[in-house]
Amino acid sequence: MGGAGVGRASVSLKINSHDTIVDHTWVWRADHGSGVGWNSNTGANGVVVNGNNVTVYGLFVEHYQDLREQPIRPALNAPERVQKLLDQVTSKGEVNG
Repeated sequence: MGGAGVGRASVSLKINSHDTIVDHTWVWRADHGSGVGWNSNTGANGVVVNGNNVTVYGLFVEHYQDLREQPIRPALNAPERVQKLLDQVTSKGEVNG
């Protein structure tokens, strides 16, 4: 958020879905350069997760202004999660449930 032009967002990435896998995500708020600054391109939270059973691999979140930590709920380990999602997919590629 920010960079070539000033941008503002209270949340840059919000995950409301359950049983979600996110891979290699860099959520960034510009903190230097022309036309950006702490009070111009404001951003409270980089990532907010509201869904259950969300697994994120390779997550990078930088330079957001609200430093409160949210509780992390325990999740299934990765192989169990992947198998659970695969079990929901039919032979036609449709998701059950």
